[in-house]
Amino acid sequence: MLFKWSARGDERAYMSIQNVSASSITTGFPALLAQATASFNGTQAIVGANTGNAGFIGIAFYDIPPNAYGLIQNLGPVASVFLSNVGSSLTINIGDPLVPGPAGFFSGNPLFGVSGFKYILASNVPLATSAAAYMSGYIRAL
Repeated sequence: MLFKWSARGDERAYMSIQNVSASSITTGFPALLAQATASFNGTQAIVGANTGNAGFIGIAFYDIPPNAYGLIQNLGPVASVFLSNVGSSLTINIGDPLVPGPAGFFSGNPLFGVSGFKYILASNVPLATSAAAYMSGYIRAL
C-alpha cells in the first residue's frame, strides 16, 4: 500500500496489483481481487464485474495491460470514475453510491454487507448518463 503522508488536504491510498485479466483494466474501471487463481497472493486483480461487489479493491489509476503491474486507488477523492452505459438514462446525484459492473460503474444500491462496506460516492453530477462517461467521486475500498 502507498499512503500519502499526513498533510493538509485530502488523504489517498494506492495499491500495486497485477492484472490477470485477458484485457486491460482501463483508467477509472473497477478492479476486483482475483480469487479463483491457482496462485492466490492477494495482489492479482481482474477487471470488475457485477458480483455483488465481492472482492472490490479499487479503481484503476491508469491503464493496466494484461499480466502487467499497475496502481489502483482505494481511498480518497478520485478524478476518473468510468460510468457504464446501461442503455438507459440514469440520474446520479452528489452522494449517490456507485456499483461496480463489467464495463465501469453504475448507480445502484450496493450490497454493503457483501462488499465489506467498500463504496464509491458520486462527487458531481455527470452531464449525461445515457452514454458511457467519466465523473469524479470518493472511494473507500480498504
